[in-house]
Amino acid sequence: MISKQFCLIIFCLLGLSCAFLTEPQYKKRSLKEKYIENLLHAQQGLDFSTQCNNVDLANYYNGTAMSGYLNVGIKNSTSALGFVFFGAKGVPASQLKNIPTIIWIEGGPGCTSMYGAFIENGPLYIIQQSNTTFTFKENSFAWTNDYNVIYIDQPIGTGISHAQNKSDIPVDEDQVAQQFYFALNQLYNSENGCFKQVGINPIDTPLFIYGISYAGKYVPSIAQHIVQKGNKFNLKGIGMGDGFTSPYYDTQSLNKYSYDHNLITLDQFNKNQVKVQSIQKFIKEKKWKNATDLFLELLSDVNPSNIDVYNIGRKEFPDSSYLDNLINSQYGQELFSFKLDKTFVQCDPVVYEVLSTDFIKEDCVARVEYLLQKGIYVHVYNGDLDLIVPYYTPQLWLPKLSWSKIRHFIEAPLRVWRQGNTGTIYGYKQQYDLLSFSLILNAGHMVTEDQPEAGYHLIKDQINYVLSKQQF
Repeated sequence: MISKQFCLIIFCLLGLSCAFLTEPQYKKRSLKEKYIENLLHAQQGLDFSTQCNNVDLANYYNGTAMSGYLNVGIKNSTSALGFVFFGAKGVPASQLKNIPTIIWIEGGPGCTSMYGAFIENGPLYIIQQSNTTFTFKENSFAWTNDYNVIYIDQPIGTGISHAQNKSDIPVDEDQVAQQFYFALNQLYNSENGCFKQVGINPIDTPLFIYGISYAGKYVPSIAQHIVQKGNKFNLKGIGMGDGFTSPYYDTQSLNKYSYDHNLITLDQFNKNQVKVQSIQKFIKEKKWKNATDLFLELLSDVNPSNIDVYNIGRKEFPDSSYLDNLINSQYGQELFSFKLDKTFVQCDPVVYEVLSTDFIKEDCVARVEYLLQKGIYVHVYNGDLDLIVPYYTPQLWLPKLSWSKIRHFIEAPLRVWRQGNTGTIYGYKQQYDLLSFSLILNAGHMVTEDQPEAGYHLIKDQINYVLSKQQF
């Protein structure tokens, strides 16, 4: 991942206390005042301490909008995770604690969750009218129609987040989870944490963590750490969309999916199989560099026509430069109180470099097993047009999970999934007890971007299912 295109292909395998939008007792600051404050920070050194900022989106969104930073606990370091938060639509800030809350994490490693916030399932889409003028339009199928959603750029160095030193960036999933857990404590318990300020708390508020692509590693790793620490945040379930949870089985499914979808010939398939077997052998032997180098070669070999690996039905890769333009603009930094110490990019090459060894490691399936054994709901979903993490991948590793009820899940039928009893067919579902698998039709790697309506019902159906099974 050196160029942006290469970065995306590899990756997507893949505040100071201030006013609340709906709370009159807090004094709101104008954009001009906040911009002047940011300029002062820039002159004196940007402030990345745990903080919570109001975001005035009243002209576009009927709900609480906030942003900020979360310290990750590195001694003598200002490294911090950045985020934007949207309270559920139409719900006063004082009542947000009664609404299920979702943490959304993008993949990479090193890709921004602002993509999820403004292109996939967040409440607003960006409209760029000129080089310096931006507005927003409502996403009818936003997850915030029913839930609070916080979009966190992680690990540090990603997107709007800040890494003071390259050495601060985590090198594996254990370090990712440790830093994220510290940040969550800040979010919930610091007086400057947004959840603390609006009253979101573990007693009243069930928590879910969702993410896509490389977050298929992040999400179970973070969730495992939360549970091991006593589940103090009331985590109920996790979800991984087109997740790179198992590089071992993704290697195998890449070649088969490509052949089954007429992207390569039988001769090419057979030649690729030699490489597949070598990669899997290297993974078993923990020869991570050898495995990664061959894996990157395989990605090219299974796609000789250079089609869009994120959606094989798409004729050209969509332009999302307006996201970079907004966040790098004076307007975007004023509006969201972003404190950038570098040019914002959607996927950060330094983060990818630091986590390059972690990339091919095969350790996150065991984390999923741990979560199931501890009673955490696990939702795995995939678009059927994704080449880079084909739906074959979870169909290979899910049946092999070490879980007492896995036989019941395997025997559960794959049912048609539609809106209501006679509505639009979204895809197929397989579900038993704590484990669910969903296949979404006509969707690629970014399911909620390609099929926003299906993506909305995907999350709503799953959270309703989980909460109907649990008392909290």
